[in-house]
Amino acid sequence: MKILRWLFALVMLIATTEAMAAGHSVDVYYGYNGDSRNIATFNLKIMMPSAVYVGEYKSSQWLMTGEILQNVSWSGPPPAPSVKLIGYHQNINKASCPGLPSGWNCGYYTFEVIVSAEIESYFSCPWLVIMNDSEASPGGVTYQGPDSHDTICPSVSVQP
Repeated sequence: MKILRWLFALVMLIATTEAMAAGHSVDVYYGYNGDSRNIATFNLKIMMPSAVYVGEYKSSQWLMTGEILQNVSWSGPPPAPSVKLIGYHQNINKASCPGLPSGWNCGYYTFEVIVSAEIESYFSCPWLVIMNDSEASPGGVTYQGPDSHDTICPSVSVQP
């Protein structure tokens, strides 16, 4: 019976910790040419009136749903936000990816940017999550995707 109580307490602790992290969903447009050797780099900015924090992330060669990107650098307070792939779509309208190289297609990733409770207090509204993708092919062709953005701050009416 004691084991069950400890197990229940552990599950509750994990659930509480997860609930304390704030997740923000953002769609990031990317270009691809079908070459699995392409290198993807993801840039993340969290902008507030008081500060701008910048991070760089990379993925494994095969980006899969559920994967958490590896943080390369982060200028804000530790720990760096986690960036998790929660979905993707390929072969969307190329107009969504301006400046796409010839022969490349357009798609978008849906990422969840998870800010831990430890640093959530540093982020006061209004704050904005901005993210983009940079793809580089082995042949030297690169594509910088457009900035995508999201916020969880409530909208403020500007009407009198």
